[in-house]
This record gives sequence, structure tokens and C-alpha cells, in this order.
Amino acid sequence: MMCFLLGFGPETLARSPLGGAVFETMVFGELRKKLRTTDRRSRIFFYRDRDGQEVDFVIVEGTDVELVECKAKEIPDRRDTIGVRRIGERIEAGGLHSVRR
Repeated sequence: MMCFLLGFGPETLARSPLGGAVFETMVFGELRKKLRTTDRRSRIFFYRDRDGQEVDFVIVEGTDVELVECKAKEIPDRRDTIGVRRIGERIEAGGLHSVRR
């Protein structure tokens, strides 16, 4: 629906500078639905440290932490996950996930 309201078709969304934000918003909606339909008492956050390293979604349930990085491209490479891997090592996250288009 968001793409329709923004006037994006499949080709225009891929070329748009808003493509990544639209994709992240879709992933957030799916994560939120999944967490609400299970009995998990999880919370979702965004994280950025002083050095600019960031993680799109940090899912916290009690003391368990999972990190999710979204990339609106078909074949992400290792450089695309540098931030999530560094932060994951620092906080000893239980799971590192990459979501791609």
C-alpha cells in the first residue's frame, strides 16, 4: 500500500533513494506482526553507536538479543554487514540475521 501511495512500481522503487527505507519499513511490519502473534514479550529497537555503526533492528526478549540488518539488494556482500557483525561481537548477540530483497 505504501508503494501505491508513493506512486512506486517495481522498477521505480528499485531506483528510488527511498527504496531502502520502504524495504526496512516492510521488514519492521513483518517482524512486529510475527512478535505479536507469538507469546514472545519482545521489543524492537534501532541502534547506532558513536562511530556510526548501526543495526536496523535489535530484538530484545529478557536477556536475549537478536540483531537484524536489512539490505534492499539481491546479493549483499560482507561490507553490507560490517556494522551488525561488529556490534554483535561487542554485545554478544544471540543471533545475527540479514534480510535481503
